[in-house]
Amino acid sequence: MRPPLPPSAALALLVLLALGLATPGHARAAALVPKLPPRAANAPGDADRAARAYDRAARAYEKKDLKTALSAANEAFEILPNASTALSRAVILERAGVAQGALESYLVAAELSPTDDERRLIEEGLARVGKTLSPPMTTVTIIAQPAGAAVEVDGVPFLAPRLIAVDAGKHVVKATAPGYEPLSDTFVARPGRSDRVELSLVPDATSSPLPTDDPLCVSARETSSGSAAPWIVTGAGVAVMALGVGFHLAAADAADDSKHFAKPGVDGLPEDVRLSLYRRAVGHAEDQRTVAYAAYGIGAAAVITGVILIALDDDDAPAGDASKAKAAPPAAAWVSPDGAGLELHGSF
Repeated sequence: MRPPLPPSAALALLVLLALGLATPGHARAAALVPKLPPRAANAPGDADRAARAYDRAARAYEKKDLKTALSAANEAFEILPNASTALSRAVILERAGVAQGALESYLVAAELSPTDDERRLIEEGLARVGKTLSPPMTTVTIIAQPAGAAVEVDGVPFLAPRLIAVDAGKHVVKATAPGYEPLSDTFVARPGRSDRVELSLVPDATSSPLPTDDPLCVSARETSSGSAAPWIVTGAGVAVMALGVGFHLAAADAADDSKHFAKPGVDGLPEDVRLSLYRRAVGHAEDQRTVAYAAYGIGAAAVITGVILIALDDDDAPAGDASKAKAAPPAAAWVSPDGAGLELHGSF
């Protein structure tokens, strides 16, 4: 859950974040790929702590106590780094004339699941700041198949897909992935434009499947085609239902948060902050609950489908094959507000 910035804190945080992040100038690489904050799960109470830190920063800024305000603003960012915080950082760095720092912060914000409005501000900021650098920089989205391939642009490593900034001109890109042949190519970044570079790696010939006429290959194919698919479908259904349980637990946590923030004056929060946190918690709980029920339904359908396929596979077995003479076990899926499950009766 992302706590909102109190209106009185917005401008203060912009200034304070700039003071905390501006650093002496240094030579930059031709490709700019800033480090992203770790995506750790929020601990209980993080939302409250972040909201209080934002409020302290705003009050300290109004009193011109910049040291206290900066400490509180940095604390809030460390607790809940997100697209909004990174975007605020980028805006003030741009206004302070710290162009490279602003560009890095805009790039970080782009990777932290921004909203549509935030993404529009990020794209506009990247275009503005890139023109002010010497030499000018532009943005490029690097996409690779398979996803997660290790990529290097001018020797700077990262994982694709990723939005990066580069100098206008020619660049060398390399990509590697297990089971694929390494790829090396070049692309030209055009000033004032945001481009896409798509890389498709070719499977490594040394790791290709056995020839189709190989007896072992044929045997494996015949064995798996008759029995593996139903079990894969069943297993996938169980996995999806388990995922639904995770979303259901998240919905319960969000519901607890909404009950907590429903009380006026809780934790000494300003009323507008409390109401905003309450509404976010209620909306988050509803979203998580909807996804959970969808996962339950899809998972149950997949499991039942898998069981039916197992039964059909058993019906096709030779009469003398005792291992396949058993009838498929009946299945019953259930879904309730407290969770979901699947009951199987019989033996496999």
